[in-house]
Amino acid sequence: MSEAQRMVHRLFEARAAASPDAPAVLGDGMPVNYAELDARADAVARSLRSMLREPGRGDGPPAPHTPG
Repeated sequence: MSEAQRMVHRLFEARAAASPDAPAVLGDGMPVNYAELDARADAVARSLRSMLREPGRGDGPPAPHTPG
């Protein structure tokens, strides 16, 4: 799969794995490295998944209807 075909979060995870201590963003004027930002993103994703799924079900919210 080409890099252009990969999902953005997978590209970010690859960057975090390759350079975990490199600064990724500034938070409150302080640098946050890729490892910390990746951990925070994973925590947000887990929280969102837990809110969107009912216990015991493996599916998420219904997809929006689109024409066609």
